[in-house]
Amino acid sequence: MATKVHMEALSPTMEEGRLVKWTKHEGDAVKSGDTLAEVETDKAVMELVARADGQLLKVLVAEGATVPVGNIVAWMPLRSRRPLRPPSLLQPPPLPLRLQQRPMRHE
Repeated sequence: MATKVHMEALSPTMEEGRLVKWTKHEGDAVKSGDTLAEVETDKAVMELVARADGQLLKVLVAEGATVPVGNIVAWMPLRSRRPLRPPSLLQPPPLPLRLQQRPMRHE
């Protein structure tokens, strides 16, 4: 199950925020309360924090981009028993033994 990470209203008058810097990167483990990114509001630079434990799977907004409050900025699946990896790091499973190439016998 995935959790959407939204641009939160970090001040009462905030309508949009500029994502200054991601402090967590795709694939990083995240605990509730960890800082995910630094966001510039209309008044100051503040922290966007994780609301659940899990892993930062996909960043949807680049550093420097301005995002309206409520928009999704990242995806974070909830913590599973084994850590997830971004698709680019996955490797195909090994072939079953009967399909693997065996040395030829010379008689």
